[in-house]
This record gives sequence, structure tokens and C-alpha cells, in this order.
Amino acid sequence: MSSIREGDIIGEHYVTLYNVLGETTELSHQLESRRDLTNGILMAAKFIAAQPNGLYTIEDLMTDVLSTGK
Repeated sequence: MSSIREGDIIGEHYVTLYNVLGETTELSHQLESRRDLTNGILMAAKFIAAQPNGLYTIEDLMTDVLSTGK
């Protein structure tokens, strides 16, 4: 996984999956707005603040977002 911050792109992330058949699958995500970045950070902070002590993943956050619509 890598993260690049330069130019107009606020954040760029890649996840690359290699398989044994010589194929590569790559998932990328580009964030072009600091406002969207801030909204995501605030959403995650509100989620964590509402949870009991413990270890949480982005999957936990997204499951909550998809089930509540917030």
C-alpha cells in the first residue's frame, strides 16, 4: 500500500494484489478535496467516540455508515 500527496491530488492510495498466475489486480483511490478528507476524518472520529473501548477497523466504520445511512 502506498500514499502520495502532491499537486491537486490530496491523497492517492493503491492496494495491489498479486496472484500465482502472473496477474495483478490493483485498486486505487484518489481524493481531490480537502473538504471530503475532513468530512471522512470527522465521520471516523464520531464513530470511534460512540464506541466502547476496543479495536476497530475501517470495515467496522463502513458497516456502521451503510447500516445507519450517516
